Amino acid sequence: MPNLQTVRTNATFDGKLYPIDGAADPRFARVVEKFIENFSEGTETGACVSIVYKGETVVDLWGGFKDRHKSKPWEKHTITNLMSVAKAITATCFFLLVERGFANENDPVAKYWPEFAQAGKKDIPIRWVMDHRAGIPVLDPSPPPGTIYDWDAMCAAIARQAPIFPPGEKCAYHVFNQGFIVGEIVRRITGMSIGAFFRKEFSEPMSLEYWIGVPPNIADRCADYIVHPDFVEFVTSKPDTKEGIAWAQLDAGEDFNSAKFRSAEIPSAGAHGNARGLARFFGMLANGGEFQGKRYLKPETIARMTQEQHFTPQELMPLHYHQAFGFILNSPPNVPMGPNPKAFGHHGAGGCIGMADPAANIAFGYGMNAMAMGLPNGERAQKMIRAMFESL
Repeated sequence: MPNLQTVRTNATFDGKLYPIDGAADPRFARVVEKFIENFSEGTETGACVSIVYKGETVVDLWGGFKDRHKSKPWEKHTITNLMSVAKAITATCFFLLVERGFANENDPVAKYWPEFAQAGKKDIPIRWVMDHRAGIPVLDPSPPPGTIYDWDAMCAAIARQAPIFPPGEKCAYHVFNQGFIVGEIVRRITGMSIGAFFRKEFSEPMSLEYWIGVPPNIADRCADYIVHPDFVEFVTSKPDTKEGIAWAQLDAGEDFNSAKFRSAEIPSAGAHGNARGLARFFGMLANGGEFQGKRYLKPETIARMTQEQHFTPQELMPLHYHQAFGFILNSPPNVPMGPNPKAFGHHGAGGCIGMADPAANIAFGYGMNAMAMGLPNGERAQKMIRAMFESL
């Protein structure tokens, strides 16, 4: 059993005290040091980090402030937007259906969602959606701003969309579309939305603080998401490019804090949670599908969904990853996840990440509200991941 000791201190930057709270096993003191260091260096407003090792929580920290004015302390149950980490969560939901015999990643999307067959897409297999080779990374022309908050409207637009790139030939990051396609397949099979299915199968039985669509009764737990000004420039300055079009379904001026954004099920980039929820979920995956004595997935299912599909340069971003089905495998220098090449997880825009290393049976979760800019995942989480492995 871990020897958790209370951590309660302050970091200081520019004369401002940032409260740090939580608990950690002294073995992982280096992780605590790096978490505090991020605040002392002025790179955080509010953040949380958690580690699950061999099925047990060994680090659970939170600190700083949940609001942009730095007046409301980040609390134990504060949640934040965790962006594209949701792609791995959504993929796991799909592969649970594969495990149960209800779906297969080699099947055409249209087998489960007939309307998807429009515009030359009838033969696109689910596997190409999940490894970003389906050829429909964005909606072009874009539907009206605000479409993304309406599940049916977004799915109808995806169904009408013709491939932008030849399916199967090129890798182009499906920013939002991947989650909607996989989520609609789950809905067609189960009759449940992806958010409801995740709650039933994982979130509620595992006590995960993670929601695809924030319920109204916990909306006040959301931290302000502080968008980096360079990201706003990136999204708005090139409206006619594929990169700009990718974000055009959001309302004009959306800063990822609106009630519409938080409550909508946006399963590629809009789920909210905290590091504790991520570490517990990825800790289950690191532990062969078991968590606290209950099995959620078979080991062979985890191996299947994390099998590398390609290492192909992206068409829309100057990066490429060791890509699995909705998961990214350890991909230094862009998304490094420690010493094991088969570690897996997903990062999110701004710096958040959830990851699992089955070889070490360890999982890591990190979330924050101050968005960092840059396509590599950022140094804040990486310092703590390095410290985590140094502690073993």
